Amino acid sequence: MIELRGVGVAFNARAALSDISFRVERGETLGIIGAGGAGKTLILKLICGLLRPSQGQVIFDGQALGGLDERALMRLRGRMGMIFQNNALFDFMSVGDNIAFPLRRLGEVDEAALQAKVHQRLEEVALPRAYDQLPQALSGGMKKRVCLARATIHDPELMLCDDPTAGLDPVTTNRIFRLLKATQARNRATALIVSHEVEDLQEICDRLLMLEGGRMIFWGSVAEARGGPEGVREFLMGRR
Repeated sequence: MIELRGVGVAFNARAALSDISFRVERGETLGIIGAGGAGKTLILKLICGLLRPSQGQVIFDGQALGGLDERALMRLRGRMGMIFQNNALFDFMSVGDNIAFPLRRLGEVDEAALQAKVHQRLEEVALPRAYDQLPQALSGGMKKRVCLARATIHDPELMLCDDPTAGLDPVTTNRIFRLLKATQARNRATALIVSHEVEDLQEICDRLLMLEGGRMIFWGSVAEARGGPEGVREFLMGRR
């Protein structure tokens, strides 16, 4: 489904990512961990085509992204759902219109069907009365749930989540992770999740990728990570 082959990224001749290679199959959940500035978010930007690698290849469903123009990349992004650190909600749109935005962009013309999908998704994220509210009226946890609803309204094949629980309390964090897993399982989507909440992340991931200074220092199952190199174990236990 997703494969990176020898990928590197450099800015002003300084390497930000070096020799990144891994593969994520359809339906798998990959957790991407590491200290701040390790390059975690860069990987998500590479996969959705917002950033091009300085070397190597990024492959989505057998297609290399490097040779695609912006129109082709937009078509591929239509198969993805993205959750951003800063929520990226449109302040001038109601919650309902924010969630409907991906469907309208993809050409959903049946307004009745569109509205039914939006209301169903609001029920699933436990915000049934939020349709007409503006984002600024919502709490941080509610905004995250709206982001999740918007990112999955078109049932994407691939979910890219950049620190989806940043700044949330432990109870809300756990709820968001459970919603992510349930949403992913519904249509067997592939998910890549960047998060610093490593304890919760371990509960929903099939594999973990750990970065340090732009390099991969671990790739494997959660069980392998827990019994893996000392630096990885320490990070998982919050000792690093």
